Amino acid sequence: AEKALAQIVDAQASQVSDALREQPWSGKILSASEDKIIVSAGRDVGLTVGQVFDVYGQGEPIRCADGSFVAPLGLKLGEIKVTAVQESQAVATPLATSPFTAGQVIRPKT
Repeated sequence: AEKALAQIVDAQASQVSDALREQPWSGKILSASEDKIIVSAGRDVGLTVGQVFDVYGQGEPIRCADGSFVAPLGLKLGEIKVTAVQESQAVATPLATSPFTAGQVIRPKT
């Protein structure tokens, strides 16, 4: 039984790991003004000057079976471009006027 359980756990861990690798990287806007946006990632995750990110609002929260809520991605609100990179944060500028606010999700533009 122990050997079978170990094999099941290994198989499940492998599937979860593969699924996570396929998920797109995402970060968050920490603060935003009209011309300066601070994001929650920097050199520590490989950000470089010039990278462009799509910005998304939060979708309608979904209630889980355990009573907690999950907020899926909402509509794309615009794009930002990285202008300066620090160790764990980066500065970006909006590529168009949009209502960027703290908490919005960013994903690399594909």
